[in-house]
Amino acid sequence: RLKRNGLNTNVVNNGPEIPCYHCVAHAMSFVLHVTCSLCHGFFMSCLLHVMCASCALHLMSASCHAKEGENLVTLPGTTATAVLRAGTKNVLDVTYDKMFGDTAFELPRINYAFNGQKYRYAYGSVLTQDSNLYPQLMKVDVQERQMYEWKCEETHVVGEPVFIAAPEAKKEDDGVVLCPILANTTKDSSFLLVLDASSFTEIAKASTPADLKMNVTFHGIFVNKVF
Repeated sequence: RLKRNGLNTNVVNNGPEIPCYHCVAHAMSFVLHVTCSLCHGFFMSCLLHVMCASCALHLMSASCHAKEGENLVTLPGTTATAVLRAGTKNVLDVTYDKMFGDTAFELPRINYAFNGQKYRYAYGSVLTQDSNLYPQLMKVDVQERQMYEWKCEETHVVGEPVFIAAPEAKKEDDGVVLCPILANTTKDSSFLLVLDASSFTEIAKASTPADLKMNVTFHGIFVNKVF
């Protein structure tokens, strides 16, 4: 349910999936940019078993003058829809636009200096049970609909990427992406990976002893000052 400018709007997602929204409010409209769409269950079920979150885009525009059956999404280059349900004045039926098909995209993060406003880049993990796919990290350009990949060996599992802006950053992706890469064998070492966020290429990594095993963690943060 969304409330804005005196409007009280119910939003109904048409489909079997559970959307996780990153909301951006613009004057006179709602824009909800979905950084991932979780399928067939709650987050942990998807993360540990289904592994099928994907990058998608929901767009909704609430208008006092909306007409029944009219698609309120007018943004070019998207197939997302938001339609006022017949016989109602405040129920929108929405469909999303999957930006990269069924490509998996878990644990999404952005440059949080752009949180709550329009952003271009998102970073996420590919956690898959598909034996034909390697675990990998991804950078998504939602403006140009392009993907950049960093693949790890099948002996390791990727964690959650965290973006850290450069001290004198000029662009949204000026900085580095940190991610724990965990060994799933007894002979290999886990390590902290450092990627250049702009080119999405490896800068460095810091390894742990092979006999020191690390657990999978997520939703960590980077703090750039001491409180």
